[in-house]
Formats: sequence, C-alpha cells, structure tokens
Amino acid sequence: MRTYADPTREGELYALPDVEVFYMSQADFIHASEDTWMRDRLVEEMGYCGNNFVAAADLAGWYFWFCFPGCLPDSDAFGPYSTEEEAVSSMREMS
Repeated sequence: MRTYADPTREGELYALPDVEVFYMSQADFIHASEDTWMRDRLVEEMGYCGNNFVAAADLAGWYFWFCFPGCLPDSDAFGPYSTEEEAVSSMREMS
C-alpha cells in the first residue's frame, strides 16, 4: 500500500510515498539477526531473563516508519498496532 504522511499527496502523479507500513510476526522477532532493530526491541521487551516467545508475541503487529522508496528509514519503527488502519491513523496524527 502506498502511504503518505499527508493524504492529499496521494493524487499527485509524481509524489513518492514517504511512509512504510508493514507487519511483523512473532517469528520475525524470534529469528531476527543480531544488530537489528527487531532484536534490540525484543531484548528491550524481555530483558535478560525473560521469555523471548512471550515478548515476541507482544511485539507482533503493524508498524510504520518514515522513509522514501529504496531509502533507509528516516525514523525508528513505531508500533505495534493491531491493524494497518490503526498504524496509518497514528502515523497521520504524528505528522
């Protein structure tokens, strides 16, 4: 889905989307490589003595970050949200 922080830009022919909205599953967090934001978030959530399966389940959901296509994100990932619509709504409130 092409997502814009400013929904009025959706109709502009040459406007690039400036937000990526994506879903992360429990498995995505459990199998995340070292030195990634997903592993950092999992360790932050579970601490050093927690259960990573429970923490990963709590982290599963919809996320967004600000970026242009083909570029690295300009922000941290915000989330998790229960639905894609909830993530988009929260993003638009932030921008």
